[in-house]
Amino acid sequence: MTRCRVKLYQNTVQCFKCQRYGHTATRCNQAESTCKHCAGPHDSRECSDKSNKKCANCKLAHQASSSVCKAKEQALRSLLRRTDFGQQ
Repeated sequence: MTRCRVKLYQNTVQCFKCQRYGHTATRCNQAESTCKHCAGPHDSRECSDKSNKKCANCKLAHQASSSVCKAKEQALRSLLRRTDFGQQ
């Protein structure tokens, strides 16, 4: 008998094109890129104002990839609600 600890993996995918959660850039329907730093209509790699932080999802003062984003928390809750952990 072997005993091992198991930790729930809580992460969701984020699109690098529109910065929303639940899909990747290959399946994104948005025509124009959105910056993860300033939420501007340009690619994140071309951002010239990285000090002016603004989330593209919740419009608060942090990057779109931040762990404190309310949109990310909501996406994780939605993912956990849809996950089937089996019956005990």
